[in-house]
Amino acid sequence: MRPLQPELADRIRNDLRERPDAMLLELARTHQVPELAILGLIGPPRAVPLDATRWPELMEALPALGSVRVLASNSGVTMETRGRFGGFSRTGDYFNVQTSTLDLHLRGSAIGGAMAVEKPSHQTGRPTASVQLFDHEGAAILKIFLLFGEDDGPEDLRRQTFAALRAKFTAAVTSS
Repeated sequence: MRPLQPELADRIRNDLRERPDAMLLELARTHQVPELAILGLIGPPRAVPLDATRWPELMEALPALGSVRVLASNSGVTMETRGRFGGFSRTGDYFNVQTSTLDLHLRGSAIGGAMAVEKPSHQTGRPTASVQLFDHEGAAILKIFLLFGEDDGPEDLRRQTFAALRAKFTAAVTSS
């Protein structure tokens, strides 16, 4: 993913200041940039890069969360559902999640980035907390919401779990 031009980055930051609850996919489309670039501008502590090479381990940590909101996206559709992670298997490049509530097949070679994200919901304004996977161009592939700004279960426990996942999988910062 190429760095954003300074003027464009400033416009996006201004939009984020004016609407911290903005739907990130729409903001990315408005500015014709990848969603991962938007999150890079938000930065820590609200948007923390995770070690994308550890995505299988991250997936395997999710069953303990119980039911979560899952969004899968591509250029033509976004699908939202609630379900539980588990039933993991591998077939070639596919990492399979198969439970009674989720049937999901991730192509490992497509995953190029991961983030832990906290922001206000664009629907309710309530806090959300999610783990998000991106392709090599910075487009969102999968978003797993521990908090979705609705009745998500015990909020304190979900916040603690999110903080623990974020701490465990935070990418090491390297200087150039």
